[in-house]
Amino acid sequence: MSETPRRIKIERKDISALSTPISTPRRLATASSAVKAAHFAGIDVRSPVVIEIGSRWTKYGIGGEYVPRKIVSSFIKNPTNEKVVHVLDHSLPHDELYKVLNVFFKKIIVKDLLNPAQERRIVIVESLFTPSEIRRLIAEVLFEEHTYKVPSIIYVPAPLMNLFPFGTKSSLVIDIGYHSTTVFPVFDFVVVFNAYEENGAGGGTMSERISEYLLTKGKIRDHDGSLRDFNEDEKQEFERRKVAEDINSRFFMVTQMERAKIIHDIEDKIEPETPLQFAPDIEIPFGTRKIVIPGYLREAAAECFFEKEESCGSAPIPELIMRSLIKTPIDIRRLLLNNILVTGSAAGLPGMLGRIKVELKELLKSQFPKLIDEVMFIKVPQDNRIERYSSWLGGSFFADMDELIHRVYTKDDWTNKKPLPDWTNYIDDYKIPHVPDMIVSQNIKDIIHVTPKLNESVA
Repeated sequence: MSETPRRIKIERKDISALSTPISTPRRLATASSAVKAAHFAGIDVRSPVVIEIGSRWTKYGIGGEYVPRKIVSSFIKNPTNEKVVHVLDHSLPHDELYKVLNVFFKKIIVKDLLNPAQERRIVIVESLFTPSEIRRLIAEVLFEEHTYKVPSIIYVPAPLMNLFPFGTKSSLVIDIGYHSTTVFPVFDFVVVFNAYEENGAGGGTMSERISEYLLTKGKIRDHDGSLRDFNEDEKQEFERRKVAEDINSRFFMVTQMERAKIIHDIEDKIEPETPLQFAPDIEIPFGTRKIVIPGYLREAAAECFFEKEESCGSAPIPELIMRSLIKTPIDIRRLLLNNILVTGSAAGLPGMLGRIKVELKELLKSQFPKLIDEVMFIKVPQDNRIERYSSWLGGSFFADMDELIHRVYTKDDWTNKKPLPDWTNYIDDYKIPHVPDMIVSQNIKDIIHVTPKLNESVA
């Protein structure tokens, strides 16, 4: 006799509970009104492609992910003359730069990402100083080329995107780029643009110092253990392989303030009577030979970020922070000092945050003595070097938010020749008010002079 299978009675409320796992985010379990509106409007709400084109490196990947798919060079061969150019080199003619951008986007979207941009929007993490011509050209390439079939684009500013991974709305963002270091105060997700500061020292400056020292004073260790200078072929190979750029963030550090003063006094050369005991020398492979990196260079290379303006023509990072802080409103200075964020390739150098803190406190003693103890940094996890791509990571988080739908620039907007939105939308719909009883002078010298229109009876 066969056994009758048991029947399990499940209440309706249990079924509803099982249909939505505990780990499912609330915004995915219940579609928001913004997503519904986007669906009926024909806007795709899938995770977009996030691209950040920097002065040296380009990061790209899929929105919602925690790391970029790849980080590649922002320099490619010009298909017109085979010269290596930056993909956003605005000195090139329009048609030539169009071809460069098209080749670059095909490489990262079609080849590397296997063309996920079809019917997906593109998020461009950009600098606040990106020329309008470049922004329009990027939109032209993505919209006009049928290879991509991009439905919409959105431009987001890098200083604001730096804050998203750290969950803060206000910060003093210090971005150590390849060509320069910038300071952007951000208060409540609004960039205090008039307090912006910049110098000419970046990761590229540090790489140039490393390369110059090693090629002039560096040593090569041969198979037999003997030391010798670089020959001409090895110098060319060193520059071709960009060894200095490869090692500047792996074997170097920021030394203490007291040791830095002694390093400056010995004028970039090791003397026997030097009272310092430098960091240990290290040797790195260079083909079948080894390059000896002296401990002195490991400590002195990063001093380009802290040298006085009189000696190098560029203000040190602590001085930049002070100049920016003075320009900010007095009631937000304490909040900004409590949330200092240092990003960029050189931000992860050992001792960088400690050196900035010590020198910044010395400057605060004379200007703002009550704020000396308020200097604090937003800590970056030690095992994740997200300071190198924090702006891309913020763009990835922001791209997966529902608020993004209301800020997109669609293909229809491009077809209708609607102007591209700027990083702030406060002036998008602004119109110059018309004052009928005022006459604006046409004289270029008195362009801001306004003359009241006199009544004929009074005249």
